[in-house]
Amino acid sequence: MWRRRRVVQTLRDPSEPFDPRVDAVELRLDFCPEADVGRFAATCGKPVVATVRRARDGGRWDAGEEGRRALFRRAAAAAFVDVELDAAEDLAPEGPRRVVSVHDTAGVPEDLDGLFQRCLLRGADVVKIAATPCSAAEAFRLLDLPTPGLGMGSFGAFTRVLAPWTYCAREPVAPGMPTPEDLLDLYDVRRLGPAPALYGVAGDPIEHSESPHLWNPFLAREGMDAV
Repeated sequence: MWRRRRVVQTLRDPSEPFDPRVDAVELRLDFCPEADVGRFAATCGKPVVATVRRARDGGRWDAGEEGRRALFRRAAAAAFVDVELDAAEDLAPEGPRRVVSVHDTAGVPEDLDGLFQRCLLRGADVVKIAATPCSAAEAFRLLDLPTPGLGMGSFGAFTRVLAPWTYCAREPVAPGMPTPEDLLDLYDVRRLGPAPALYGVAGDPIEHSESPHLWNPFLAREGMDAV
């Protein structure tokens, strides 16, 4: 049975405001290693995803795995922890559910299905595969996964609207990351079914186009499962 998309807002710091409409918040401990995850989880009113993203995966952490292990131990009160597929199995504490993730900042891996299966075998409650397509055709490969992946950069921007577990931020922490207003207002992702009809315009440059602002309200008014 289809369940509506989950929108997760990424925070660099626990004091950063978040949109009350989001389903969860991701606390990026690679930006704020001194944060008190337990206190934040107890007071924010949303499920918390604790993440310590390595520099090679697009994050800021470059102090080694023992340091990451210590941060994850302090994040035991989080609802989820995000650990990379190739990280040590004992990196994060037992208790929180697992987001098992893959990040490719240079392209789109060939064996996406194999990566997806390996994430499941690592005990993933949520599989997150984020890659960097160099064309729309490559970005569509990410949508062919059992739970669609996330395309980083301009070519993958539309995948962030369609993914069932998708991220946003006030200031992007990954290329092409939308704002909460983009996902919840402009694209209204929660009204969309699992495979809505897709419409777009082609051009170069194209990111300045007002087409989404003009057409999405019309599609919603007409009750069309389209974006």
